[in-house]
Amino acid sequence: MKTVEAVPTVPYTPVVHEVKITSVFERTAAASERTVLNIGGRDSSKSYSVAQLLIRLFTSQEGVKIGVTRKTFPALRRTCYELILTLLQQWGVYPLVQHDKTNHTIRYKDSAWQKESKIDFFALDEPTKIQSADFNYLWLEEAIEFTWEDYVVLSTSLRSECPPGCRNRIYLTLNPTDAN
Repeated sequence: MKTVEAVPTVPYTPVVHEVKITSVFERTAAASERTVLNIGGRDSSKSYSVAQLLIRLFTSQEGVKIGVTRKTFPALRRTCYELILTLLQQWGVYPLVQHDKTNHTIRYKDSAWQKESKIDFFALDEPTKIQSADFNYLWLEEAIEFTWEDYVVLSTSLRSECPPGCRNRIYLTLNPTDAN
């Protein structure tokens, strides 16, 4: 396991100065494909690594739009939502964000930025709910829950203008037994 420095550039006292990363994080961060698939068993760090990467992008790319989804909100709340909030707290970033608990969004703006970055957590029980949304990055946790139609609708929402050096991307995570 390697460590990297916490990303935010605004003045603050981080709780954690270095963040442990895995080879799964490194492979996910280095991926160049538009769709990145992480298949692994429980505790393989696939979800943890994607959450770490999205937080890194959220706090380092001005104006980035991130969508995090599962098929139902109760499942999302117990997994991705809780994981990202926990990591933000552990990294000392949570005091720097605006967390809208009603709309399930988290916003961050570095003092040098013109635009804020945003993470939007949503359930995709009905794909038409997000047809007008646009994102730079999407994470479909437990991707086996989604239909091909869901994937197509979500994939077409990867149309937000990218910050320099960014490529719009969708991350899918699932267990190997789900891949069959």
